[in-house]
Formats: sequence, structure tokens, C-alpha cells
Amino acid sequence: MSENTKPDSTPWAEQSSPPAKSPDGQEPGAMFRKVLAALERLPRAHTWGGSAAVEVRARGLIKWAPRPQSTADQQFLLRREVVGAKATRRELDAVKQAADKLRTAIEEMHAPARQALGFDDGPGGAGSYALEAALAALAERITQCELPELPANAGRGRKRAEREASLTSEIAKVYWRHTGQVPTIRTDYETGKVYGPFFEFVGDIFAALGVTASPESQARAAVAEWRKLRRKIGV
Repeated sequence: MSENTKPDSTPWAEQSSPPAKSPDGQEPGAMFRKVLAALERLPRAHTWGGSAAVEVRARGLIKWAPRPQSTADQQFLLRREVVGAKATRRELDAVKQAADKLRTAIEEMHAPARQALGFDDGPGGAGSYALEAALAALAERITQCELPELPANAGRGRKRAEREASLTSEIAKVYWRHTGQVPTIRTDYETGKVYGPFFEFVGDIFAALGVTASPESQARAAVAEWRKLRRKIGV
């Protein structure tokens, strides 16, 4: 596979997909413009799809942003993140403590506060019983629950490193689709500094998405990954 091979004949070819939006339907805005600008600084292998194809690539990269675009997006991500057993137990214990504290506070409220909340404390009234019972049941459920099989500590740092490596791999694919060139990096042997369009593109995308990882180390790893792939398929 030469550096100028047209990419659209491979499994990584561009596929049409709807523009990425956060769950509340908002466009990413400034982040999108930064990523789009980084793409537009690269040479294009072809103009198929026009500006729409470039925008699809930009929105695809935004999906890897470590900072959620909205509160709804943040909740969506947190509910799907796997943490270790210790972190899970801490979360459950914190919820149990909050439930116990809230139930006690409700029980100790004086009449004006109870009336303000609409609790019927008159003869035959249920008062705050249903709410207190629900909180007590939640606390008991946490006490009795068994955790699923989880590592002792999933390690957020390791998970972040994995996400950064996956992001850089995606950047390499987008670079190849866009330019038709295999991702490479160059080194100035007098200064030891890394340079080249792919390295600069990785740095631009990291800056746009707020990624704090080293562009150099991630770019080197991505290039090594591509070399292994090319050797495997014999090109």
C-alpha cells in the first residue's frame, strides 16, 4: 500500500452517518470549529463528498472528547462507565448514608415544614410514611445487595490511557482517509524534535478536544500500530 493509495476501497472507507449531536440536540460549537479547522489545514486526497465529508469526520472526532458537551451527555457517559469494586462500594455507601440522613431529617421536621410539603399528618393521614419507607427500603437494599464481578480497582488512569490510545488510533484513520497518506512522523536528528503533518494534526486535535496526553508519545504509538498492520498484510 503506497502512501497515496486511495483509502475508500478499504474497510476503513468513509461511511455516511448523521452529524453527531449531544443528547440534548446541541451542536458542539467551538470545539467543532477547531477540529474542522485542523482538518482543513491538511491536504485532501480527493474532494469526494465536498465539505460535508469533512464535517462528518470532524463530528466523528468530537465524540472522543473527554469533556462531555452537556449535562445529559455527562449522565449518559457516567451510567455506562465501569469502575472497580472499591469505587462501586463507596458509591453505594454514600447513597445509603444520604438516604438515612434524609429519612432522619424528614422524621424530625416540625409541623410548618411538613405542612409546606403537603404531608397529611391529620387523623388517618399517611403523613410522610411512604417517602420514609422508600428511603428505608433503599438503604436496606444497598446493605443486602451483592456486587457484580469487578476488578478491585479499575483504575481511572489506565482507562484514560486506553481512551487516549483509541482516540489517537481514530485520528490516524481520519488522517489517512482525508489525505490518502499513511500516518508517519519525522525526527530532526540535530534537535531530536518530532515534526510532520500527522504529528501536528494529532496535536491540533488534542488541543481542540482538551486532551492532556503527549501528542508525541501518542503519535509514535499510532505510527507503530500502522507499521505492524502494514507488515501483517504484506504491504
